[in-house]
Amino acid sequence: MWKQLKRVSIPVFSGDVKVYENWKAAFLACIDVAPATPEYKLLQLRQYLSGEALKVIENLGYSATAYQAAKDRLDRKYGGKRRQIALRFEELHEFKPIRAGNAKDVEHFADLLDITIINLKDYGLYSELDSKLLYLVLCKKMTESMVTQYQRWVRENGKEESIEVLREWVIKEAEYRTRAHEAIRGVSDLVLSVGLIISQGGEQGHL
Repeated sequence: MWKQLKRVSIPVFSGDVKVYENWKAAFLACIDVAPATPEYKLLQLRQYLSGEALKVIENLGYSATAYQAAKDRLDRKYGGKRRQIALRFEELHEFKPIRAGNAKDVEHFADLLDITIINLKDYGLYSELDSKLLYLVLCKKMTESMVTQYQRWVRENGKEESIEVLREWVIKEAEYRTRAHEAIRGVSDLVLSVGLIISQGGEQGHL
């Protein structure tokens, strides 16, 4: 069965903090757990680093001890719970308010909200999910009509306003708006819009 799985491609990491955790997960799954010596794994590690990231470990040598030291250095500079959560909050704060009638804005907001909550749970920061300030910041990203619809949905379904309940509603709303957009303008138009966001490195793409 394992032979049928498609080989995972490890990207080259050059120092972008935003992609470090994804790069690290790929490297650990493909190289770190492999039945090879630490010295060989260090050689592999160097192949998947460039620029600033490579400079972080280039003076460590090639010993078994150096391999662990290299991973530790990379974690200190680019990883860590605090840094990843700060990045998620930064993305949310920088996200521009949703434009009325714009399906891709709602979809992008749903994605940001989803990954933020997942990260908070992964790192055990459940208290942040009860943050009233964060909740208000998120609500202000929506249009007035969206907030009205959300609050009506909360009351009609006997729920209490919270970040997780907001995520549930936004994800449903994004799905409905995407379907409506596809029905009116066609699938290709929406795919082109979303593809533009991805090609721009995850930026919101407001003009």
